[in-house]
Amino acid sequence: MSILAYRVGIQGYDVNALAPDEGYEVQLDFVVQDLTNETSFTSYLPQSDNRQQISSVDYSGPMLFFTEAHEGGIKGVWKSEPNRSSAKISYRFYARIQDVAYTVSPDTPINEIALAVYEGTYTPKKSIIQPASYSSHRAFPARNEVFLEAAESVNIQGRLVNGLILSDEAPPLPHTWIEVFIDEEWIPFDVQKGHFASLPGTYLSIWKGAETMISHAEEAAVEYSFSVQKPRISKQAIHKAKQAQPTAFNPFSVWLSFLDTGMPLVSLKILLLIPIAATIVAFFRNLIGFETYGVFLPALIAVSGLHAGLIPTVGGFLLITLLVALVHSPLERSGLLYVPKLALLLLTVVTLLMGLSYIGIRMGWSEFFSLSLLPLVILAISAEKLSQHLKDEGALKAMQVMGMTLVVITVCYLIISAHAVQWLIFSFPETMILICAVNLWMGHWIGLRLTEYRRFRWLAGGKTEYNTKFSNILGINRRNRIVIHETNNKKHVAIADDKVLSKSILTEYNIPVPKTHLTISEVREIREKWDHILQLETFVIKPANGKKGQNILVLSKENDGWVTPGGRFVPEDELKRCIADIVLGGSSKKGSDTAIVEYRIEAHPFFTAIYANGLPDIRVITHNDTIVQAMLRLPTNDSDGKANLHQGALGIGIDIQTGQLKHGFYDGEYITNHPDSGVHFEGLTLPYWDIILGICRFTAEILPLKFLGIDIVIDHEKGPFILEINARPGLQIQNINEEGLRPLINKTSPV
Repeated sequence: MSILAYRVGIQGYDVNALAPDEGYEVQLDFVVQDLTNETSFTSYLPQSDNRQQISSVDYSGPMLFFTEAHEGGIKGVWKSEPNRSSAKISYRFYARIQDVAYTVSPDTPINEIALAVYEGTYTPKKSIIQPASYSSHRAFPARNEVFLEAAESVNIQGRLVNGLILSDEAPPLPHTWIEVFIDEEWIPFDVQKGHFASLPGTYLSIWKGAETMISHAEEAAVEYSFSVQKPRISKQAIHKAKQAQPTAFNPFSVWLSFLDTGMPLVSLKILLLIPIAATIVAFFRNLIGFETYGVFLPALIAVSGLHAGLIPTVGGFLLITLLVALVHSPLERSGLLYVPKLALLLLTVVTLLMGLSYIGIRMGWSEFFSLSLLPLVILAISAEKLSQHLKDEGALKAMQVMGMTLVVITVCYLIISAHAVQWLIFSFPETMILICAVNLWMGHWIGLRLTEYRRFRWLAGGKTEYNTKFSNILGINRRNRIVIHETNNKKHVAIADDKVLSKSILTEYNIPVPKTHLTISEVREIREKWDHILQLETFVIKPANGKKGQNILVLSKENDGWVTPGGRFVPEDELKRCIADIVLGGSSKKGSDTAIVEYRIEAHPFFTAIYANGLPDIRVITHNDTIVQAMLRLPTNDSDGKANLHQGALGIGIDIQTGQLKHGFYDGEYITNHPDSGVHFEGLTLPYWDIILGICRFTAEILPLKFLGIDIVIDHEKGPFILEINARPGLQIQNINEEGLRPLINKTSPV
């Protein structure tokens, strides 16, 4: 702020220099069909006068173009070139229009006539004028026709003025008003809308008289449409601001140097506004706790939609991603490999985008046509994220994330489209320092996210007998910024992320892990090692760098294929595709991956007595080589035999000292019986508990990671195994154990 004060107070910086520009950017689009070598057409075009200034005229299109002066104004003339049957033409210009008001002599009865016509008390004597129109559905306003007749009946000369009523909130409205010649001046009246001897600065005059706007050869068909926007900051405004500023670091000179190279103003806006939009996303993710498709995808969508507008941007994004969701389901059932499947999703996005743009062209809906300006790669990535959510976490979760993404996009758009924000960033680029400071502050924020107050409301809201304080709860920000950052070196996190590497280290120290039958790192190895797979009666296939139980297959051999625990038959071709999908990176952020084929754990009878399907596991949290919390994750019908909490598994707290099971936490409630089998589990003691504690303590000691989630499974014959380790264990274990992690971690932290 001191920099801004110095520039304004000492340098004399004019803060009003980039005031809102009252001009409009108008575009007239023609689509001409059935052209011949001799075809031509003409259209009236706006010109400057004492009320409006027309500048920055730009024409684009394949036809020859020139202008001619006519009695009603100037006409643009387009002539076809040889060997062309159709053409699309654009005529763009910038219009500044002034409000005008005239004082009419009281000796002239024109005001009384206008008022009588407006109030409907004037009786017309005859019809002397034919309606001027833009197209067949645009009728000439009746009151203005009557007013023109009335003026001429008292020997006051009048004429039609045809033009547009402009607005930055709605499409331009074709309209006709009247000018009467009094005291050597043409004075405007729009009795239809109540403007007497005055016009607002939204009335753009195009031509005068009863002639139609467009004339063309009989064999040609011409369609046209207007679009308009009111740029809050234009190149003209930047030029004006440059002249009003001192020479010492004049930012407008910098902006103009970019624009003079041909860079569009919208591109410059995007470059300057992206950091603001990204900061808004960071606020929603790190302080509010929203999930979004991608980290900064909402920011990119918001800034790329500045030209299209909020409704087309949000509506187009929602429509395209939802239609992609419909395509996702049959593609998923087809068994296609991951990368070709993504290519088909991209093709779907392209087709939908072209379809919406075509509809916009044919219907004259410039807002939907503007959807083509949304970067294709952004929509493709969004479609991929949506398809991943649908595959991994189901439709409900995908729609929740979609809703949060739309909220963030909307907020980003509303803020960065505000003139005050654009004015600030264009006039004072030093505000980037403030944006930097805000992000540094958020980067150090370790408090609970707003959504975590709801997530852990059972602990601090009187829902349990322990009724812990929010200050005792470990949130994601504190976990990432303090606990993990201070205890887990980034280069060591790869040990937990890579299941092949972690198993090799654990095996080296004789820590029990499921036997690895083989690994496959390249597609060609599938054929080479297929005979080995055929010899296995039961096994598990999973990605080395997978997450949340994705792409894991638990199989038993049966006839010419395999069967999952749920009874689904998996033929050879599907299994090969699944392995290839893993190898090609379908479950990994690193691109390629390794498929692990390992020993299949059969659940211990202790667990099957509670619930017969799936494989339960025990999650143990360690900090600085000390066990701080543990829970049992039991599959349910909702989780489809998987022990992942986010997929609907039951979490049960464990007393670390005794291994006894405590309450379970399922669907927002504390329970003591399995929700599907009804078996009572509270008070039961886990088998091998002392051995499990020893395995976990030893694992924590030998690994360099000092904050760990260790997943233990108990085989019906061989006892406990470490299934995997996690450097970023989830925090739902606090709800399940009815106890916050912060005090437990503080006890094990070095003094």
